Order: sequence, then structure tokens, then C-alpha cells
Amino acid sequence: MDCFHKHGKTHLLQTLKLKEHLVIMTLRKIGYILKVKPLAALAMIDEGELDWKIVAISLDDPGASLVNDVDDVEKHFPGALTAIRDWFRDYKIPDGKPANKFGLGNKAANKDYALKVITETNESWAKLVKRSIPAGELSLV
Repeated sequence: MDCFHKHGKTHLLQTLKLKEHLVIMTLRKIGYILKVKPLAALAMIDEGELDWKIVAISLDDPGASLVNDVDDVEKHFPGALTAIRDWFRDYKIPDGKPANKFGLGNKAANKDYALKVITETNESWAKLVKRSIPAGELSLV
């Protein structure tokens, strides 16, 4: 799977990748394509809006062959999903904003669920780009 990163408030999807026992969110230039294997999804609620977080591993990572789903993440990267969730829960607190919340019982959804999120998000993006649905406040530039 290829993932791209669009930096900014109007992003449709962010991908977090696991790298050799470290959890990182790689910021690349707009349009950069990174080949990843999706592993899980987190349903973050940011100021009342759903903001999906996809946990993935780069296909170039030496640990990529070890993980194929959310259970493998817990086995080979113990504590990584908790660290990701905790960071996204708390990262706005220093700015005086409340902690973010998570749906799905505060649990990470499995790979199949993550793939559905990616597919639905991509379909919504395609409709916006084709202008077949109203953009609302979302910038199409």
C-alpha cells in the first residue's frame, strides 16, 4: 500500500509507522509516497470530530515481516499502541485544549478495519476532488 502525507488541518488520513521498536510519525514533503503495511486503526475524537489514525510499518523496515495485524503489534512492539494513543490523547493539552478521546472502546481496530477506513477515506477524497459532493469547509487546494 502506498500512503501519502498531507500536512495541515485539512488532512484526510494520517499514517503512523512503527520502526524498529520506535513509534514515529514521519513528516515528509507533500506528495511523498511511502510504501507501508497497515496494521491497525485508532478512532481519535478531536474537538468532537472523528480523526482516524492508521498505524502502519514501512515495507523497508526490518521488522515488517514480523507484523501483519494489531495483535502482532502488541507482541513485537509491546506498549507501542498505548504510547501512540496516549500521545494523541495528550498532545494538545500544553496549548490549553482538552485531552482528545478515542472511540472503539479506546482500543485499536484490526488490520481489516483499518483497510476499510482507508478505502472509505480514499473514496470520500475522490468524491471531493471530482466535486461530486460539497466540500463544506474542507479546502480542495
